[in-house]
Amino acid sequence: MTRPTAFTRQIIPRHPLAKLAIEQIQTQNESQSLRAQDILKAMGYQPKNLIQAYDRLRHVLCSPNLGLDNSYYDFRYSANEFLQALFAVLDIAPEQYQLQLEQIKQELESYAKRPRYSLRAVIDFDFSTSRANNWLTKMGVIRFYELDLPSEFYRVEPSEQHHIVQPLIQAHYQQYHDTLPYHGIIKGYVLRVERGQEIEQETYEIPC
Repeated sequence: MTRPTAFTRQIIPRHPLAKLAIEQIQTQNESQSLRAQDILKAMGYQPKNLIQAYDRLRHVLCSPNLGLDNSYYDFRYSANEFLQALFAVLDIAPEQYQLQLEQIKQELESYAKRPRYSLRAVIDFDFSTSRANNWLTKMGVIRFYELDLPSEFYRVEPSEQHHIVQPLIQAHYQQYHDTLPYHGIIKGYVLRVERGQEIEQETYEIPC
């Protein structure tokens, strides 16, 4: 069993290919004394870019989708190219990873096509005083606007969504209607759905 390196101790892999890559990094460190920065140099990164590349490598290996959601990029590699270059340096053959990369891409494409829902309270706060009228105060009340919908809410038929939305609104209103800072008053609620470029909104009144 290979021993963790200073780099791999920082990584919590969330995908089987990330675990495989970490094992290979540790193997190469033991057999060839190759460190993470040596692997990045072998991938073509210049010394002046190693800090950013190091951060990208850590991000990719901790990502559940290996960074294929384009959550991190640089000007050398696309998300897919970065993985291919890394696996080549780690002596991981294409047949060991190509199928899994395609599965991740298909899952991300499917996710992108899902309608995206959000449920927010419409709240009037009184920021009229000079002490309250600043960005820090306004950032501090953001948490009062958002209501958490179930992760599988997009699967619920529109005609049945109110069975989930109404109890959430009821609980939120009971908790905050008379306890909001800056004389906050809840005016209602809005369920928003985004389907590509199309946006629809449904308004809900405050509970009686």
